[in-house]
Amino acid sequence: MRDTAETRAHAESCPNCRGFCRSLVISGPPRPRSMAEMVSDAVAYPLRGPGIGLIVLGAGFFVFIDMLSRSWRYGLFFSIFGAGYLGAYMLEIVNGGANGKKEPQGWPEFTNVWDSVTIPFFQMAVTWGVCLAPAALPFLLSGITPGSVFAASAIVLVTSLYLPMAILALALNNSVAAISPAVVLPAILAVRWQYLAVWGLLAAGGTLSALFQVHVAAAIPILGFAANALVSLYLLSVEMRLLGLLYLANSERLKLI
Repeated sequence: MRDTAETRAHAESCPNCRGFCRSLVISGPPRPRSMAEMVSDAVAYPLRGPGIGLIVLGAGFFVFIDMLSRSWRYGLFFSIFGAGYLGAYMLEIVNGGANGKKEPQGWPEFTNVWDSVTIPFFQMAVTWGVCLAPAALPFLLSGITPGSVFAASAIVLVTSLYLPMAILALALNNSVAAISPAVVLPAILAVRWQYLAVWGLLAAGGTLSALFQVHVAAAIPILGFAANALVSLYLLSVEMRLLGLLYLANSERLKLI
């Protein structure tokens, strides 16, 4: 007599149609697997698809807004308009990276001054203010002295560590309530080493942009400012993309939403 092997398979069927059921696996956008992959993606991001055209268009727009902001009567309005619209664009880039979108974000659609400019302006102003306001404390206590300048610089260095994660939390929730220390500090600690690397890259990009503005924009009339606008928008796009990718790679640990 020959032994036979029996093979059993488990299958589930629908009680209504008696058809076999298959497990459905929903896969999200591909996540960066390393810091190097995040950086290479962010550096290339503004140059993909319509990215170069968006930067050129944006640079021309902000050169025009800068000229209008020098008006004695309407200068403050146009300064807030430019800063608010740029803030809205920054938040759009962060959200695009956090959702795994590959193509560069278009400039935000303008609906009205309140929604498209005023709200993003105050959201970003509050975020920056919360992070940098403590630097005023040494000056309030002892005036402008070498010691207070040093203390204020040290405070800015420390509080600047808070700023990128606060911007990321703001972008994901569209609310300044999300920049609370109860939300931001645990997120920083959850990915501290990777976040520190991102913070360093953002600081380097900001420094490079400032140097370019001092040595190019101030030295060459009109054309220098236009070149600075192009470089600044490119670097800003890279920086905001990095923040979005940081969330995409670590969404379970960050718990910002």
